[in-house]
Amino acid sequence: MTVNNVEYAGPWIGAQRVQDLLHIDTPELARRLANREILGCVFRSGNTFFPSRQFLNGGVVPGLKDVLDLLMEGDPDRETCVLWLAGSPGDGISNWDHLRAGRLQLVLKEAQRDASRWNQ
Repeated sequence: MTVNNVEYAGPWIGAQRVQDLLHIDTPELARRLANREILGCVFRSGNTFFPSRQFLNGGVVPGLKDVLDLLMEGDPDRETCVLWLAGSPGDGISNWDHLRAGRLQLVLKEAQRDASRWNQ
């Protein structure tokens, strides 16, 4: 991920902060990451960092797994998913902010549309 993309997609938090926030251990964090229940990216340092906007009220924003499952049908990498979530469906509001506001259906619709384009 380029420096500009890191700034655009952030802010980011480290694995230990996520574990503290969610009250989970390292194996559980790895399981959630593998199951697309949480989104993180490996940086050049070799450390995994997580977009902080995916966390809300001490948990993961509702619907994130559903969105990631749809996006991954288009076979993007995790960085692409982070950038997609930081982007807007055209209304000037990020997909993260739509999710955080409870507009899951809007985000799912956009994810389905874009993932199907990626498959073409």
